[in-house]
Amino acid sequence: MGQSTTSRRFQIVRLVVSLYVIFKRVQRLEARGGKSDQVDALYRAAGTRIREAAGTLAGAIVKAGQFLSLRQELFPEAFTRELQALQDAVPPAPYRAIQTVVEEAYKRPLGEVFRDFAPDPIASASLAQVHRATLTDGQTVAVKVLRPGIARLTEVDLATLGRVAWVTRRIPGLRTRLDFMALHQEFADTLAEELDMRAEAEHLNRFQEQVEPNDRIVTPRVYATYTTASVLVMTYLTGANVGDAAQLRMWHVDAGEVRDTLLKVYLRQILQTGFVHLDPHPGNLLVQPDGKVVLLDFGMVAEYSEAERSTFRRLIESVFLRNALGVAESLQNLGYLSEGVNPAEWMRDFGPITGLNGDFLRRLRAEPTFQLPARYMLLLRCVGLLKSVLTALTPDETDWIGVMSEIALPITMDAVGNSVARA
Repeated sequence: MGQSTTSRRFQIVRLVVSLYVIFKRVQRLEARGGKSDQVDALYRAAGTRIREAAGTLAGAIVKAGQFLSLRQELFPEAFTRELQALQDAVPPAPYRAIQTVVEEAYKRPLGEVFRDFAPDPIASASLAQVHRATLTDGQTVAVKVLRPGIARLTEVDLATLGRVAWVTRRIPGLRTRLDFMALHQEFADTLAEELDMRAEAEHLNRFQEQVEPNDRIVTPRVYATYTTASVLVMTYLTGANVGDAAQLRMWHVDAGEVRDTLLKVYLRQILQTGFVHLDPHPGNLLVQPDGKVVLLDFGMVAEYSEAERSTFRRLIESVFLRNALGVAESLQNLGYLSEGVNPAEWMRDFGPITGLNGDFLRRLRAEPTFQLPARYMLLLRCVGLLKSVLTALTPDETDWIGVMSEIALPITMDAVGNSVARA
């Protein structure tokens, strides 16, 4: 927090300039037919620059790195591998600083609100950290507290990144693939909600309303009277990390059932309800001894219209039915293909589709007419995180098309039926 605003802005701009230099070197190397290991080394250097800068600057720059850390189907693995460390815990803010935030939120001493408050957090992230505490009536709770000064740091970072985005959109080699101003706005909107604990409380309550009794999904209950803009108080939930295979075996929990539970609830969010929890990072997913899955951290969510959900459904149906034209038209409707592209001709040139897998997305990324709509960047990151979790739960699974069709098609048909009924 002792760092000046000018120094912080300078470091961010210097980072972006260095990334642009690396990008131009990659372009020149690929144009000359350079070796893949040379290209990978440059992408690795870019990922390292972001990771190291995030470690120094913290705040919104960590979120920016996470925002860009999509799956290797969209960015080279050498780049994303370096950014994976940004998903890990961030060093916590000092307890005294957290105590000050809590006392300012409640306008009274911490001891008058909580019987006890653990000084060491149980989770620490770029914008907030979570402490275990006990209310004066004896109830154990989880208290999520914004990092001190994070709102001001975020304001500075977003202003700086906004200027960078404005400059970047003027570079032809970059602007044809991604609207950086739109991406900046999407990022800013997401951060605004993550910096308001009342918004996360609303997200939690809304999600709980749409979860069905047989979903085997558990989420924290919000203590509304204790929740402010900077402090969120919830029920304290425990469980094993979703990646702790040994603990799941000890509890005799069927990893395949956990996988199906997660897949079902996320497909229903994306294809049916449109209100999506966007951060299925392993740290936000716990499994309880009875096999129920706990979802945590509802700061990052998105909402998709019925028209968008209808296109998502058609895309999945077209992949299952090997309907190449349907896939191309869906991609164009979502903004992944440049305007003026003829879907039928594009699909003939693109070749056969065997599924929405890594090979398909890597081929798609190489297409000159392919672009990344900013609106779906976080959804792509969500799907990538979820895919990693599902694969880790059942690493020996070979029939993913069968798994997907068994769960996705009933949800798709149910959503279509509900849309027809409403019409």
